[in-house]
Amino acid sequence: MTARTHDNLESRLRDLFGRQANTIPVNERASSDAPVTTVTDVPEHARRWRAGIAARRPSPERATRNASVVALLGAAAVVVAIVAFAALGSHTRPRGPRAALGDLQRRPLQLPRLSPAERCPVTTERSQPTAALGVMLGHGAVRPVGVPDGVLRYVAPSDDPLNAFRGSAWGGNKVLWAVGPTVRGDVLIRGRQLDGSGGLRFGMGVTPDAQLLLRAIDASPDRSGWRGYPSETRVQHRGCYGYQIDTASASAIVVVSVE
Repeated sequence: MTARTHDNLESRLRDLFGRQANTIPVNERASSDAPVTTVTDVPEHARRWRAGIAARRPSPERATRNASVVALLGAAAVVVAIVAFAALGSHTRPRGPRAALGDLQRRPLQLPRLSPAERCPVTTERSQPTAALGVMLGHGAVRPVGVPDGVLRYVAPSDDPLNAFRGSAWGGNKVLWAVGPTVRGDVLIRGRQLDGSGGLRFGMGVTPDAQLLLRAIDASPDRSGWRGYPSETRVQHRGCYGYQIDTASASAIVVVSVE
């Protein structure tokens, strides 16, 4: 396109826009005396609609009261949660010192020696501090359950397919151990025969374990804080036997007659 053609086209477009602008009517409302609609001059139905919305809005005083109630309810919920957590913690967290397994194993056995002619001094104290477990023998923080009157019924090993100790030289029976809420940490249980040279072992192995370790993480406490540990006491013959129960804070002895 040449410069002359460009100038002619620009001139024609200017004339066209000028003619269209002259055809638009000019509104002379600036000097008119007609009333102008204001915010207050709205239709009746619009006023009723706005009035309904305003009526549903709470007053500043009521809104403040509502906010206060919500805040109080939230604070109460937090307090309830803290109390519940503290109560739960009181059931699940045993109190007292802890001890390493090595420290417990280094404690010497303090079980007495008896002659075969002496009477077996079985432990006779019984109690049931929690409904979740049975009657316990003794009064210490760790007690056997299921040994009524201090007598453990001996089941000898045999070739019977239904015999729990088949194939082993060690018989015995089941014993449930109860650990009280004052015990924190693990418990070590060992033992031997008091009126002879027989050993006392634990578990279901063909060669049973020489000690029983009750680990704190292996059992959850009940509402009273007691924990239960199923186990087996293994001996090779009847007689008078003693358990030595070692915790971080104490050692206790429970004597049973295996019959």
